[in-house]
Amino acid sequence: MLRQGQASSDYAELELLLGKMAALKKDLLSPRGVVDATRSLAFDTAHDRVAVAELCGMCMTHTIAPRDLDIDFATWRDRGNLLIRQLSTASLSDAQTDQALKLFSVSWEDVY
Repeated sequence: MLRQGQASSDYAELELLLGKMAALKKDLLSPRGVVDATRSLAFDTAHDRVAVAELCGMCMTHTIAPRDLDIDFATWRDRGNLLIRQLSTASLSDAQTDQALKLFSVSWEDVY
């Protein structure tokens, strides 16, 4: 069972991760072609290999190797799944956990 402090830090990290995914998509789809939404997002060693703004810039300029992009996104996917599992152990049924994992997967695939 998760302690309250651990649960809130896991939730905050999951929220940050989802925010990064949303901001990355927003910047990449922006007709202005400017790194804006990702610019001020925090770097977190638990789920980032490079700063998300840098990742966004490399995607925009097509200077990121496909392998590196795969590694970055796999790290986000794996960390997000772990956080969801940790958060759901105390309060969600297995079916609810599976649904949360599925929703995260759909979001992740959309951004990827």
